[in-house]
Amino acid sequence: MAVVIFAEEAASYQESVSSTYVESSALLDSIDAAKLPRPGYSLRLLNIYRVGVCELPVLKWDFILSVGARRWSKHMRRTDNLHHASFPTMLKYADSDWQIIGENAGVFPTHRAMWRAFMASPTHRANVCNPNFTKVGIGVVKRDGRKWATYRFQGT
Repeated sequence: MAVVIFAEEAASYQESVSSTYVESSALLDSIDAAKLPRPGYSLRLLNIYRVGVCELPVLKWDFILSVGARRWSKHMRRTDNLHHASFPTMLKYADSDWQIIGENAGVFPTHRAMWRAFMASPTHRANVCNPNFTKVGIGVVKRDGRKWATYRFQGT
């Protein structure tokens, strides 16, 4: 599943969701950083593809986006339901000056299977190769031999 939202398309939502922004310092205080692993393998695959195939710069890993991505992956795992986060939920972890935000979500047996499925999907691949995205947060959680993954992309 893949989704992209542009700031100009969301202008009508801005007032209703402005209270959903989370200040970075408050969010950081609520997180046990030791429980949030850096997404080494996933990030490497993403940036190798982005540079080598899309001919774009690497995406910078973002801690706050990763918190949101991991929390969303946990939610999908807990509910056993693959679906996208709502727009207000995505904005909780976005910079206040965001211009574009997108999400890839999936559930797979391995990282390699996940990556192959994402690259076989035109909408997922479009998020990876979108030149407007500059940051990514990745959250992967496991249960019963399956990996629930959320890639949260952002551009400012």
